[in-house]
Amino acid sequence: MQTADPVDVVLEDVALGVTEDWPSGWRRAALAVAGWGPSATSGVSLASAAAAFGGSRETVRRARDRLSAAMRKDVRVEECASRVQHFLEHEAANLTDLSVELVSARAAAAGVVSSPDRFDHVIRTLHAVGYLALVNLATDAHTGRRWVVTDAPAATRTVIAAQLADGRPHTLLELPPMIAGSAQSQIQAGGDELVAQGVARWLDVPGHPLTWLTLASEVAFESQSVRAVRRLLTMTGPLPWVDLLAAWSRGQGRPPHRPLPADVAVLTAWLAPMPGLRVRSSKELDGQPVVEAVPPDVDMDRTSALLHRALASEPAGLSRVELLEAATNAGLRGSSVAAALTYHPAVTNVSRARWALRTSPDQPRFAAPADEPQTPSVRRPARARGRPTTYTWSAMGELLLEFSAPSGPSPVFAVPSAVASILEGRELPLAIPGKPATGTLAVRNARAWGFGSLLATFAPSPGDRFDLACDLVAGTATLGPAHARKAPR
Repeated sequence: MQTADPVDVVLEDVALGVTEDWPSGWRRAALAVAGWGPSATSGVSLASAAAAFGGSRETVRRARDRLSAAMRKDVRVEECASRVQHFLEHEAANLTDLSVELVSARAAAAGVVSSPDRFDHVIRTLHAVGYLALVNLATDAHTGRRWVVTDAPAATRTVIAAQLADGRPHTLLELPPMIAGSAQSQIQAGGDELVAQGVARWLDVPGHPLTWLTLASEVAFESQSVRAVRRLLTMTGPLPWVDLLAAWSRGQGRPPHRPLPADVAVLTAWLAPMPGLRVRSSKELDGQPVVEAVPPDVDMDRTSALLHRALASEPAGLSRVELLEAATNAGLRGSSVAAALTYHPAVTNVSRARWALRTSPDQPRFAAPADEPQTPSVRRPARARGRPTTYTWSAMGELLLEFSAPSGPSPVFAVPSAVASILEGRELPLAIPGKPATGTLAVRNARAWGFGSLLATFAPSPGDRFDLACDLVAGTATLGPAHARKAPR
């Protein structure tokens, strides 16, 4: 009878296989932070992986999460989880009385892992992938770490409740397996128990009973997803479903704008009984469902409140410069508003460099509350458009970006598409030549920012040309006038 390979060897083989076609930087960072790869024995921190392979901690975190999602789809991972679960249930009795070291030694002796020091890492990997939620680590002040196997139904309810915490509707298929090979009936039973406790509710979707689960309406009212929907509708007024989903997609999947189901029946069943929201049919839109906040919620964050005040009385919208100046006048950081313009669901780009509130086709625009001060519009005289950003490579191998000095308190410029992928997601310490780094150059979505304070030291006029020299090996950047540093032709 052939003996199965140790679980850690199989998991490492899966990790190497699913990342084979990834870009080298992403692959090395993901494998390092997850603890897999040649001669790897344990994972490293996000910060260590970011420093070793370039990029930011967020980029490395995304690479790690992408690796976990890819491994979850491989049937060999489920088989590994079954082997580990069987060992824990049948070969390591009285787990609550055994230290991690003793359990790991038993696992190595039983051939589950190749060496004791790999078992703890295997458990954590299977947790990250979505298996073995029944096994936890407890910390004892006198004896150190110990394994704890919890009650299966209780663990199932705990995992489901954690998934539902954001307030969105979830299908049974979206909920991770509690243990390897667990049936949907186990998850459904956990959902029924949460419904009986008044924590959750099944959505009444025609043709799909007991398929969609979400928080109970009274609990979900204060969840981040529902609050984000109410905040959006407060700023825009009533929106049809199609416009609500289009607005929501601007959040790019970041919390609290996690993806919502596109099925109108599911969304209606989710929001219709929610306190403070109303779903109605619109005659002007051929009976399409429209959702609105009743009454409009006024509990907004400072950035949303500023955008609402500034844009509610401007049907044609305002320019980015005007909104940044409004932010400065209100005591907000211009960078917060500049970032919000790229992802805030309530705003839309109505023309080149002009932004307005999203509106419903059958409803007039909501005006700003009468007791809130209106932000005056500040019109700047038109000026000549700056030359586009160009790039070249220095004799030292640095990437030189030559750009025109933008106006406003939070300058941003577009990175040429030919080199945007090289800098995407990076955060480079930024300095003036001969001085220590005092800023951070950030690049997201082919846009670069974070150099405003250093640029101001040159007292530039709009249109003046500057160079950003990016040393991709050292992970640093320097800023200076374009005429002071030219690459040889």
